[in-house]
Parts: sequence; C-alpha cells; structure tokens
Amino acid sequence: MLGAVIGSLVGGVAADWYECNDVIGRKPANLITAALFLAGSLFMTFAGSLHSMLIGRFIAGLAVGSSGPCVSTYVAEVAQPKTRGALVTINEKYRTKEASAVLKRLLYSDEASQQIIQAHLDVGTFHESFFHAMSELVTDELTRKRVLFCVAIAFCHILTAANAMLYYSSYILDELQTGNTHPVSPLSKEIWVGIAKLAGVCLAVAVVDRVGRRPLLIIGTTMMLICHFIFAVCFWTLSSTHSEIVQTIGELNLYVFIFAWNLSWAPLMWVVCSELLPDEFRSIGMGLTFGMFWLGSAVVNQTLLSIFQAFGTGNAFVLYTSLTSASLCFVYFKVPETTGLSFEQIALLFNERVAHVVNARDTSHILQHFTLSMDVNGVSSAVQQQLEELECMLSIFPDDKEMKVDLAAKEALEEFVTERNVAARPGCRIQYTLYFKDLPFGREVPTLTLTCPVGYPEVDPMVFEVKCPQLARVEMEKLNKELVEVATAACAAQEVVGLQLYLQMQGFLSQVQSNTSFDGQSQEIAVVAEELSKPLVLGRRAIYFHHIIASNKRRVVKEWAIELELGGFSKIGWPGVVIVEGAELNVQEYVRRLQHLRWKQITVRGEQTEEIQDGGLDKLRRMPRNFHEFPENGMSDLAAACRTAGLEELFLTTMKIYSKLDDKEVQASAENASTKKKSKRNRQKSET
Repeated sequence: MLGAVIGSLVGGVAADWYECNDVIGRKPANLITAALFLAGSLFMTFAGSLHSMLIGRFIAGLAVGSSGPCVSTYVAEVAQPKTRGALVTINEKYRTKEASAVLKRLLYSDEASQQIIQAHLDVGTFHESFFHAMSELVTDELTRKRVLFCVAIAFCHILTAANAMLYYSSYILDELQTGNTHPVSPLSKEIWVGIAKLAGVCLAVAVVDRVGRRPLLIIGTTMMLICHFIFAVCFWTLSSTHSEIVQTIGELNLYVFIFAWNLSWAPLMWVVCSELLPDEFRSIGMGLTFGMFWLGSAVVNQTLLSIFQAFGTGNAFVLYTSLTSASLCFVYFKVPETTGLSFEQIALLFNERVAHVVNARDTSHILQHFTLSMDVNGVSSAVQQQLEELECMLSIFPDDKEMKVDLAAKEALEEFVTERNVAARPGCRIQYTLYFKDLPFGREVPTLTLTCPVGYPEVDPMVFEVKCPQLARVEMEKLNKELVEVATAACAAQEVVGLQLYLQMQGFLSQVQSNTSFDGQSQEIAVVAEELSKPLVLGRRAIYFHHIIASNKRRVVKEWAIELELGGFSKIGWPGVVIVEGAELNVQEYVRRLQHLRWKQITVRGEQTEEIQDGGLDKLRRMPRNFHEFPENGMSDLAAACRTAGLEELFLTTMKIYSKLDDKEVQASAENASTKKKSKRNRQKSET
C-alpha cells in the first residue's frame, strides 16, 4: 500500500516531467511502470527471505500506483469521446498484439484531424511545465475545483470499503461458514470471487459508453449499499444461531458485492477522473487522485479487522452501510454525466449554472443522451432563439466564403417552429462554420465551427471546434480555454454566443500573428540582407521520417515542396523518406517548416549544395521539377530513381550508409590513432 501511494504521486509527476524535458512523452512513464512490475515480480519469485519478499511487494506497489495515473491519462487523451469510457476501463484486461493494428486504423479516422492525433502522439510539447501546472492549481479556481472534485470521488470510493472487502474476502467467507459442516474450499472461494470481478468489468466495458458513467455508479453503489446491509443482517443472525441458509446468502452476497464494485467504482473511477481533470493538469491530478485513493485504502484495509473486533462484524457493516450511503448521495447530486462529451464540453460542466442543471438530471434523463423533456412552448422557444441568433450571424457574415450554414437543418427547424408540433421536433441541429480568411496561417485558413445542442441556450452550452493546424499546442489550449470562458459569460449575459466566440478568436489570432511578425522582423531583415550578398546555391536534402502515413502529412510534404518550387521524391509508410532539390534558401525553408510541425523523429541525414555558375538553377537540377510520391513498398523504386539521377549516395544517407570516401577518412583517422598509440607504447618501453 505504501508503494502504491508513492507510485501514484510519482507516476503523475513523472509523465509531466518527461514531457517538459522533451524526451518522448508519456511513453517513458508507462515503460518505467512496466519495468517496475517486472522487477517486483522477479523479487517476489526469487525471494529467499521475508525482507526480499517485502521489497518485491513494495516495488509491485509502486508499479500498481503509478500505472493508475499514467495509463488512464494516456488512454483518455488519445481515445475518441464515444469510445473513451470502454478504452479507459479495458486497461484492466490483457493487451494483445492487435493493439498496433487498431492504432493504425485510428490514424485514418475521419472524425479527428491529423493535427489533434499528432498532438497526442508528439507529447514532447503536450503540456506546459510541471511548475506552471502547480501554480495554476493554487491560483486558478476552476482548476482547483476540478482537481478537488476528483479527489472527492476517490474519497467516496474509499468509503465503500470495497478494496478491503476484496482483500479480506476469504476472512469474511470463513466467518460466515463458522460451524458449517460442509465448508467451501479456499480455492473455490477465490475462483468465484475472480469470476464475479471479471463479470463486473466485462459488463462495464460493454455498456459504459451506451448507458453512461453516472447511471452505472448509481446502480453499483446502490447494490453495494444493499450488500453491506445484508452482511449486517447475516452476521447478526449468525451471532445467535447457525443457519446454513444464512451462510449461503452471505456467501452469494459477497460475490454480488464484488460484481457491483467492478461494475461501477473499480473501473469508472479511472474513467470519470481522467475526463474531469483539465488537459494541462491531467497527469498530476490523476497522481493526486490515485495517491488519495491508495492512502485511504491502506487506512481502511489496516482498520477493517480492528473495527470488526471492536464493534462486532454486524455492527461494523452498519457503519459501512452509512458510509456507502454518503458516497451514493455524492454521486447522485454532484457527479455529472460525461459520456460522449469532448474535454471542452466537460470544462463547461463546472460552470455553476450548467453544473446545477446537469447534477439535477436523473438517470433516465442521461440514458436518453441529454434529450430534453420540455413542453411544446419550451422547445419552440429554444429553437426560435437559436434561429434568431443564426439570422443575426448571417446578417453580419453574408458572404458564404466567411460563413457556411447547414441550410437543411435551418429549414427543418423553421418548419418545426411554424407547426409547433413537439412530436415533429427534428433531430438535426443548427451548425455553421466561420472562416478567418483575413488571418491565414501559411496556406491554411483558421475555422471555427459552432453547433447549437437541443437544449441551447437554457441547458446545454454552445459546442465549438477550432481548426488551425499552425497553432502550437500551448496556444491551442489557451485559445480553447478562453473560448470556454467567453461562451459561458456570453450565455449567462444572453448575448449572441457565436459572435462573441468569433471576436475572441479573431483577437487571439491577430495577437499571435503580430507577436510572430514583431519577433522575427528584425531577424528576417538581417537574414535577407545576408543571403542577398551570397551567390545563388542549389541545395538537396535527404530527410528521414519515422513514418509518413496520414493523408494530411502526405499532403503537407507535397504541397510545400510545390509551393517552394522544389523537385524530388517521397516514399510513404514506415519509415518515410523525402528527397528534395531546389534553391538552397527554399530548401532550408522547407526543412524549417517540417521541423516546426514537430512530427515524430524527423531527421535530415543527407545534404548537398552546388554553387550556381552560368546556366542558372535548372542546369544543375538532377531531379524532375515535379514532386513524385512512391507507395509504402516503393523503397526500391525510390533507390532506382535516385540512382538514375546520379544521387545514389544521397539516397543511401537516409539509411545511414555514407560514401566510400567518408569510410576511407574514418579508416585513416582510426589508423592514425592506432599509430600514435603504438609509438607511445614504444617510447614507454624504451624509457623503461
């Protein structure tokens, strides 16, 4: 338990520490966790003394504790909202080799932009520093509220005493069977406990994204509460008389309790906490949450038997019944439903007005995926207000190049308002996209897509999605946070939310562009003046990529080469290779752009330059002017094309195979070093 507490705290911090030092990201924390599991298992396997066994258990505890924040945080961040619950829950099951194929399929998802996927994979720039996150915990009220809320969820889990019930399941069964002439074998007890645990987890994985987190927590906690009370009745009865029927009921009750726990709290605390925590504080927050959980579990586990002996087993279960009731009240009145919501939408739930409505929803309401149970006038009023806001936006942005609207949904909702028939309420929603064409980032135009949920503006907040691939991860997080605050304030003030979001994003993008322009203006002038004084140079680069798979990455590689008038080749797949040729300044700009995107493992392995004399740039070109892409199995074709162009040595540098001249130089250097060592030894011998 001590190891689990320390592991939880260290695991959450370790993920952010690796990110801040720009090593790999969350992967090292997960790898270290796996290594701890292995080390702990080996210590316990080959333990020759009590001390060795305790060391092994402590290391295993470190692994168990650190795996909570590390694994659940990583899975929650890379999973899509509609499958996030099952994927975070399923971390309790065995990992298979098919995971690699699943990830490759996920990379082709049409529902997520390549920039978002890449941001999740390239976690070297995923969050701000650990110290910034800690300062935000102290200064930011919303962040502090969300972290403390997750700690409270962990505390409610502790109050159910579920971990202790699992650890002392054999003891409880033995107490139930005292005086039984046909006791159940210890092995049989453990098997049925394991079956109940597995059944609960499997059912949770199957229904968590359809039923929802909150209903499962309510159902599971209610079942656990009833089971605690049944335990109390059973032990009261057995204290006065020995009944095999009561013993059987108590035994079955334990299995039901284990099942209910693994249907609700055991997997869903991972899910709910990883969703409720803010992006920049998720790993550290998960560490604090799981540290609280393991610390509390250690206290409950150490005191369970003492409480049984001090108050009596039946009375002790009455105490746990009351504590579980407190957990049920907290879940029912405070825990919001997060199924299918993005992290931005979840952030809005902690707004006091929105959270009040969400927490008041009952289970049946959530099972209907937040559909509203309004009367005819209420529904029409909400739709009417949405249409009025849309007309206001259309009057401000009449050009379809600035704003595009889902006209079919607009017409359907207008017809609904006219007929005033609640049964005919269409399932479509008002959606429109705003284009910031006056603030382009390179060749990309930033966009803001706005969607009005059914209950907007009275119940549900405006849903928005920002697309601006050139923004850095930190800038994107800051923009999303500002937009969430603006949406909340504008909705409370009954303003046109879409317009306020547009103005906020417009000001943010303008500020980013002005800062970039101001910071680089003097440097650009100096660089341009220096480059103009240099002779024209043709340059070539051989660039190695860890992979070029996603369509967006392939498009950027080709379009930027064409824009900069570079010829060359690319080979997609694992690994990816790009070889380009053109004016040296343009080649440098091309490489700079690619490196700015911070894709995983991009390295310039080969470089050639030729000074342009008479005849101009085209006379020195060896590659075709157009840019050709080879398929995944086209490495040999790429090699043949480079060989035909007389650039075989440049191609070989991508495989770290360098020219024979370089090999001779290395060999000569080694021979010189060897000669010097021999002469030194000879001098030492002569002196002797």
